[in-house]
Amino acid sequence: MDGAGNITFWGYSPSLDLTKYIDKQSEELPIRLLLIGSGDLRHIFHTLASTTSPVHIYILESQLEIYARHLLFLQLLFTSVNQIGLQEKCEHYLELFANLHINTHTEQYLKEAATQLIQHITTISGEFQLASNVTIDASLLKYKEKDFLEGIFQFWRAPPAKQPFPAELAWDGRVRQYLGARYDTRRNAFDWDLHMKLAERGFKRLNAHEYGDWRESGLAFHLTLQDYTQPNRTLASAFVFQNSDGTKQARRGYWGDILTGPFLAHGLIPLDNNDAQMQAKANDKFIKTATDVSEYNVLKLLGQLQEQNNQIKIVLLPLNSIADLCTASKERYRHLQFDLVYVGCGLTHYLNEQGEKFSSSIMSRGCTLMLELPTFLLDLKKEQLEQLEKRYDELANTIGCVLQDNDELKVNAVKLYKYNLGGRQPGHGGQPEPFRPIVLNPFRPIDFQPFRPVEPKPEHPQKEPKCEEYIIVLGRLVKVPCIREPHTTHPTSTTRPTRPMSTTRPTRSTSTFHPTRPTATTGPTRPTSTSRPNPTNCTSAATPVTNSTAPVTNSTAPVTDSTAPATEPTAPVSESTTPEGETQEPASTPEGETQEPASTPEGETQEPASTPEGETQEPASTPEGETQEPASTPEGETQEPASTPEGETQQPAVTP
Repeated sequence: MDGAGNITFWGYSPSLDLTKYIDKQSEELPIRLLLIGSGDLRHIFHTLASTTSPVHIYILESQLEIYARHLLFLQLLFTSVNQIGLQEKCEHYLELFANLHINTHTEQYLKEAATQLIQHITTISGEFQLASNVTIDASLLKYKEKDFLEGIFQFWRAPPAKQPFPAELAWDGRVRQYLGARYDTRRNAFDWDLHMKLAERGFKRLNAHEYGDWRESGLAFHLTLQDYTQPNRTLASAFVFQNSDGTKQARRGYWGDILTGPFLAHGLIPLDNNDAQMQAKANDKFIKTATDVSEYNVLKLLGQLQEQNNQIKIVLLPLNSIADLCTASKERYRHLQFDLVYVGCGLTHYLNEQGEKFSSSIMSRGCTLMLELPTFLLDLKKEQLEQLEKRYDELANTIGCVLQDNDELKVNAVKLYKYNLGGRQPGHGGQPEPFRPIVLNPFRPIDFQPFRPVEPKPEHPQKEPKCEEYIIVLGRLVKVPCIREPHTTHPTSTTRPTRPMSTTRPTRSTSTFHPTRPTATTGPTRPTSTSRPNPTNCTSAATPVTNSTAPVTNSTAPVTDSTAPATEPTAPVSESTTPEGETQEPASTPEGETQEPASTPEGETQEPASTPEGETQEPASTPEGETQEPASTPEGETQEPASTPEGETQQPAVTP
């Protein structure tokens, strides 16, 4: 950030009476003035104290903190003398205008004024009066801008514990960032800027001590013997920084000018050049410094302002509303033309952006255009200043304005132009043109657009129902989803074909570290499921789960397979033990049926399943020392238990 900062708390030219540069003034109609980017209230203060005609002043700035300072100084200027005397009013004005720190008495006035401004800015109509002849119109501002102004006023009166403003640290940080390696020799840098830049460009009245103190600590005017210890919250503003990761963050601090100073507004030239006391010199230097001249000019303007009784209206325009103002896109900006337009050096790019619309829409014939020169911007070199001055002439010529020679204004860093084109005669004082309503021709045929039929929306395809399948896992009937194969079909059948099973199932050795519970020798075995649904076009997505830790023991009661021949032995059904702490659920039974164990008459013992006479069914023997491997299963298939014919129920075997 350069020395000028990103916000203009004060301008770079002395105060002027703007009504002096209007060709003809009407005593009946008000004079309309438009100030764009002036930065402070110096021109308005000087104009209102000098003219006796009714005046309408429109203000357009780039930031709302400047609007807040305008309202504060207007309320201070039009406060009755019975409440605040002229000397006290002058001290409050200069301290709040330029000093980074103020005394306790001025801070107390700032808090009281902020409370009154909150009541004014939050009115429904948006208009309020500061005096019987002074009206402030803020109705054109947006609601969010009014809310922002209210937040600024609340910050002014907030206690330091809740919302602190470290003004000294903020100022020192700006000075260190600007000077860099020259910070250790900053006093020499301040003296160089004063004598080699400001003095050569026309500001010879500024004293080295007051300029050096302001560059060091931000204290411009020493008006009383009191200590300036309280931060001036009106000089606080927010600036948005972008971090390295791209996020933006707003920080409150002092982001104004730290190079030129606030002495130009009222301390460059005294209002009365014939005053011998103000023009006295010693050793070819002025005795009265810029602080003395500023106090002299402000006191004189305050005295003249108390004598005026003309009607004054000040209108605040929304931020960045120059496009709406020049194009008259809104009804409230139509037929709004001005007798004088003042443009500060920070917003002269508006002329380049709007072009001829800037003059044809808002400037009356014979309107005066005043452009502030960047003469006292010390970061610019002499060659750059000459190029900018030529650029101003080109912009003024583009919008139809002609340069007027005025040596007095050139000393004050302002160039004067006249607009010779437009729709009104000079001296009409902002009188609006008659409204011409737009009348439609009833005989003109109206072209209707052809009817376009509405195309029906495509229907969403219906989702296929989910497929489910039942499998037996560890003796329980489990429902699992299945995956549909789009290109393969399976024949519909009520039961699945059985696969040959091995005659015996090998036992697995139990771990020595996890002994299993003993298996019960008596009791009925768990029944198996008789049937299960077999949906078509489905393939099971689940795999039977086996308990690897539970040992398998051969049951003492073999079970015969009703579907196999009688001579072929079937594999015995083994009952696996359950790990300790788990409970095994019984197998589910088809809906509507109840499976009960086989009853035995009292006092009788149920015999094992019968075997044909003369034959004994025994498990297949295995040679000693060999282990029979289980029957192999094709890869990707699951071995299912033997099925039972439909309509029959397999009874569990009973152990004697």
